[in-house]
Amino acid sequence: MRLKHMLFASSLYADVQKLRQRGIREFVLSYVRLKDAKHALLWITPAALLLAVLGVGCGILDIRVSLFTRDPMAITNGYPLYGFVSNLGAILWSASASFCFFAYMLLRSCLRAGHEIRFFMVGGGISLMLLMDDFFMFHDSIAPVYLGVNEGWIILIYGALSCYYMLAYWELIRVRGFLLFVLSVVFFVLSILIDILPETLLPYHFLYEDGFKFLGITSWCGFHYTVCLYRVRLALPT
Repeated sequence: MRLKHMLFASSLYADVQKLRQRGIREFVLSYVRLKDAKHALLWITPAALLLAVLGVGCGILDIRVSLFTRDPMAITNGYPLYGFVSNLGAILWSASASFCFFAYMLLRSCLRAGHEIRFFMVGGGISLMLLMDDFFMFHDSIAPVYLGVNEGWIILIYGALSCYYMLAYWELIRVRGFLLFVLSVVFFVLSILIDILPETLLPYHFLYEDGFKFLGITSWCGFHYTVCLYRVRLALPT
């Protein structure tokens, strides 16, 4: 540990000397390569464009920008933990998509079979789609209220895509984490069935409905973590 500290101090001292000799501009350019700059722009530009469009749009429509940039609980003065289970679910959706896309990036040069590679892309795509739906309440609010689309059609589309995923990649699904996948399907179905029931029929209606959905998301995330980890360990050299 002491040796690491000495090496770090030595490296830091060398950088300070280089900065004093070359100036800030030359010092920065010595570390930042053209490829790094392009990569940084690739990430920063869409975010900057989003903020620019938001600012211009709010200015034209005379809407407060803070309504779109601040945390919902800060805007409504609500309790900070309101909806924390829903927020945890969104984090798990995001994790599921990240596992799949990261595995795809690692394995695309290792796996010859396009079918297996597409498994990670489709799994990540479905996870991302459900994340956006859950986080922005697409089928609950945006589709029926603002787009005039019945939420039943949206759920039907999600169900059809999930069935395609299960049937098309059944051989891969049953290899690892099969129980987690089955549990996710069962929990999601239970959540949908309870959602159909009148809210007054069951005590703690939303605990069952949202609880089963959260268990389904957790199982879905665990399944993709298990499959991705297994396939990456199998394909990459140790």
